[in-house]
Amino acid sequence: MREISARDIRNFALEFLKENSSNIMLRNTVRNSKRATNTLFEDLPDFQFDFSDNTHDSQYFFFENKAVQVKSNEVTVLNPKDVPFIYPEKIVTPLNFKRLKPAFTGIFNAETQYIDNISIDNKNSHYFRYLINTSRIHWRREMETGDREADKEYFSKNQFEIAGARLADYEKAEQLLNLYSKIFTLGYLMHRYKSPSKAWTVWAMETLSKKDNDPVNTNKSAGGTGKSFAFQAIENLGIKRLAPIGVQGKDLSQNKFGLSKVTLDTEIAFGDDCPKYLDFKFFYPFITGKVEANEKNQASVVIPFEKSPKFVFTSNFPPRDYFDNNSTSRRFQFMIFSDWYHERNEKCDYLETRKIFNDFGYNICYGELYRDEWKNEDINFLIDCLQFYLDVSAKGAKIEPPMAKVFERMNEADMGDDFAEWAAVYFSEEGGNLNTEIVISAAYRDFINDSETNEKNWNTKRFNKALKAFCENKSYTLNPSEKCNAGGHITKWVDGKSQRMLYVKAK
Repeated sequence: MREISARDIRNFALEFLKENSSNIMLRNTVRNSKRATNTLFEDLPDFQFDFSDNTHDSQYFFFENKAVQVKSNEVTVLNPKDVPFIYPEKIVTPLNFKRLKPAFTGIFNAETQYIDNISIDNKNSHYFRYLINTSRIHWRREMETGDREADKEYFSKNQFEIAGARLADYEKAEQLLNLYSKIFTLGYLMHRYKSPSKAWTVWAMETLSKKDNDPVNTNKSAGGTGKSFAFQAIENLGIKRLAPIGVQGKDLSQNKFGLSKVTLDTEIAFGDDCPKYLDFKFFYPFITGKVEANEKNQASVVIPFEKSPKFVFTSNFPPRDYFDNNSTSRRFQFMIFSDWYHERNEKCDYLETRKIFNDFGYNICYGELYRDEWKNEDINFLIDCLQFYLDVSAKGAKIEPPMAKVFERMNEADMGDDFAEWAAVYFSEEGGNLNTEIVISAAYRDFINDSETNEKNWNTKRFNKALKAFCENKSYTLNPSEKCNAGGHITKWVDGKSQRMLYVKAK
């Protein structure tokens, strides 16, 4: 079924007369009649069509030659005439679909909370290969050993390998978890069904890979890691409809048209490149309730929760105030992107620039040069993701990425560049301030008066928060319990008075 405009109706009538009558006067009479204007046709009654292509445990997709019903345990391919309902033409993906071998296996065990029978079986999907590489959070230790020739040979054999031989077992496990979390999250986005208990916000952010003995990361963002592409590719493949939403500006509440592109057809509301201090609370009512979209010179449209889109945000930074509200934090579903794709410049020590194009030699998921058989592989992979999500979701669980990487980035944001660099030196093994009691006020003054940091807008509360974040990222213990009094503090008589102390215990 397709929508017909008033102009379409008028043109149909005029074309009918042209084909069936040679009487020019008759045709001109109809053409010039006030009874055949577009305005009159707009008075025809609207056809109310309530279309739904999903249930809590299934999802339909529509292609030029086939329709596909996806459930957790089966994928049913139908001829269009066998679909048990009418569906709109505008949701048909322009592709001849063929079901292929699944890209991966993995069964979530509800008792152990582990994914069993993990295997990567089919990497023909370019999109899947891209996701594998953006999940490689330990790639620098794996790929940059110092022996450039050996590294190049290893790279050629492991270009799309999530669990390379150079990695330790725990590193392989972390990267696999990161990949399967992405698979789960994409499956969630493939499912149009909206549940109040699963109104998750997808927050895609980056983490910086480190080589052995690298110092603690700062909150500098890498950028160019390919996280936005993950969602733009879905739209490029024609399988989901995205609408951009406004995320820039200090006061989002003043932007009446931030959701103007969102319609009843929108499946994913996409906030790209969120600033560091995005006021996420502004979006909370839209994520958990109805969406009101205001477009300039148009009447506002209210979309009920069950038909509203799912929200996706990308950022170089973690969400602001994540820990301030439990109801907010449990609504997030993170996607962690490594800096496998990166830009070499004077601010970093990368050995090269690597973009998505470099891995494939052409633009993937986009344009006329990207062949239909490749698109078919990508869409099959996304269907595999949906099946995995439906299976895990039915067991009341969700797959999160290695959250230590998320918290590490949050700690970096709490520290800031200057504090992280100062603390790395101040609490270095050679600095003399590890494993010893230090007057807190003295350490604070040292930081404030440091000639390189020159921080004047800090207070002791912010300093203590940054110090805690630094210790967490370094796996140091701040004020170990054996040093503290009953009140949880360390106090000592210094310079003729009782003073609060801090103690950073090395791991």
